[in-house]
Amino acid sequence: MFKEIRDPSRILDLFTKEGLEVGNEPVKSNFLKILVYEREGTVLAAAALARRGESLVLDGIAVDRSLHGKGIGRKILEELLVDLPFDEDLYLVAKEPDFFHRLGFSFIEMKDLPPIFGCNNCDREGVECFPKAMVLPKGSKLK
Repeated sequence: MFKEIRDPSRILDLFTKEGLEVGNEPVKSNFLKILVYEREGTVLAAAALARRGESLVLDGIAVDRSLHGKGIGRKILEELLVDLPFDEDLYLVAKEPDFFHRLGFSFIEMKDLPPIFGCNNCDREGVECFPKAMVLPKGSKLK
């Protein structure tokens, strides 16, 4: 169902269309794994795992609105993380925190994130943008 790709530029249109901010991170992402679901050459779901500095991050996950509610988000995340040994914390900044919380991610304070996210120093955070800092602690598994 999902295909691994190497070129992160292929997921940018979907991420932007689904409201994810791209390219505002102070530390460049070193992508470890990118999965996509495509139909007729169009990326309809994507998830990316990356390292930023010393930290492991869920660099983004998006599902086209036409596929919401079909379990695609959960499935792509499960496959993205299947080989991950979870010997370190996995961080993310979530615009849909309930989705991640149901899967086992915990809420943390924005100030407790490693300084690798654009939200760390963004003047929009808490004013017109309300993301939640989250972590899947090392040794955890998705629920």
